[in-house]
Amino acid sequence: MRALRGVVELARVAEQVYLIAPDAAGMTNPLARSLHRFANVSVLVGYQVVEIVGATGVEQVVVEHDGERSWLQVDAAFADLGLLPNSGVVRQLARVNIDGFIMVDDEWGSDQLNWREQIKRVLNQVGGNKAAAAKQLGMSRRSLYRWLDRLGIPQ
Repeated sequence: MRALRGVVELARVAEQVYLIAPDAAGMTNPLARSLHRFANVSVLVGYQVVEIVGATGVEQVVVEHDGERSWLQVDAAFADLGLLPNSGVVRQLARVNIDGFIMVDDEWGSDQLNWREQIKRVLNQVGGNKAAAAKQLGMSRRSLYRWLDRLGIPQ
């Protein structure tokens, strides 16, 4: 979701924006579907970045799709690789949630039903305000939106 917001912001000022997505995951939400309204945004689903080229700065991004390479002429590059926890070394020592993040609050059970009820309860308490709910839940808004999608809670 953060990458999609970045694309929308960049589309307002950049001549051309390329969104390179290795797969269609996350490309079905309303924000992703709204990208078509920007004539200067090209969405490349199923592509992999192979190389960043430039003598003193970024000049080209080399992408590959189905074995074919393409060279995109660019002035800059922004990478949003997502957030992956590196908690493997402590998984035997600490409880982790389904995303692999270390759990520090016993109020949060590992059961998704508990997560669903907790998130719905907090959203009701704050009148649906996502920023306030995320703060109260101790997570970023991005994480909250991911949980809403994963648990099928209407946004």
